[in-house]
Amino acid sequence: MKITPEILTAYLDNELDEQQAREVRGRSLADAQLASALAALQIDREQLKQDYRALDSDAPIGDLRSVLATGMKQGGDEKTGGGNRKLLVAAACVACLVAGVLVGSGVSNRADADKSWREAVAEYQALYSAETLKWNAIVPSEVDITLKHLSDRIGVTLNRQALKLPIADFRRGQMLTFGARPLVQLAYLHEGVTPVAFCITPNGAPNSDLAAETREGLPIVHWAKNGTSYMVIGDIPKEQLVGMAEILRSRL
Repeated sequence: MKITPEILTAYLDNELDEQQAREVRGRSLADAQLASALAALQIDREQLKQDYRALDSDAPIGDLRSVLATGMKQGGDEKTGGGNRKLLVAAACVACLVAGVLVGSGVSNRADADKSWREAVAEYQALYSAETLKWNAIVPSEVDITLKHLSDRIGVTLNRQALKLPIADFRRGQMLTFGARPLVQLAYLHEGVTPVAFCITPNGAPNSDLAAETREGLPIVHWAKNGTSYMVIGDIPKEQLVGMAEILRSRL
């Protein structure tokens, strides 16, 4: 089966039969480029859902409907009709303006936006197994070139020394996106068994200390600094994940 964007979309919509879905899952685990394409589609769809939720929850739709209803009710009064029609037109313009600004800018609650990118990463990370990283590690001679490219995209200096960890081996780095923003994923293999990811995205988040949570059954430690969000995720003991996060935060 040829894996096309349409096939990936059908997979995310649960429209493939069991055999086709199994083939997509297997090939995405063995092919880093295909896994990136699948993650990008999934993340873009998640951002779209977030934007629509923002429209529903943040826009003053109730107040605007009230104004519109008042204008419609009073619009037939010959003495006041002109003024009310002006009110009606103004309210309609405001409604369109609010909706347009929200859709165009992708505005959503900051806390929800932070949570949504971590959720998207967790869903992607849940697909990983030890085999994903054992057979798809970056070629040693290309590590520095890859890290330089990723550094330039997110404005954070990444190098071998900064990313070296005592209990996890760096395997590869790749560029994803979330809501049109770059999202770097740096993949590690913890003690040769468990996939762990260190992810970075410049999203304008305010500074925050280390915090822990669980998504998709995976422990997460996250923080933010200088408008950039960071997270470490993997199915390892929380104290080890915190230790990794503390090392990385101190170096970047």
